[in-house]
Amino acid sequence: MMTDLGTLSYFLGIEFQRTKDGIVMHQCKYSSDILRQFNMHHCNLAKTPSKTDMKLEKDGNDNQLLEDEAHMVNIVD
Repeated sequence: MMTDLGTLSYFLGIEFQRTKDGIVMHQCKYSSDILRQFNMHHCNLAKTPSKTDMKLEKDGNDNQLLEDEAHMVNIVD
């Protein structure tokens, strides 16, 4: 059985907005919630937080554990 829940506006952290050109998907609310959770909502904005042409490589320290692993897991989850 299916039920009509109306116009889709928010699902799994993604917001949907109808425009005259179609549907826009964004994660503004999700981003704001993450920034508030880690007390970073007052930080300055940056168009691109890192170099766009930077090549990432392994540093060889595969066994090195993070100091605060639980904190980092919260950021990713």
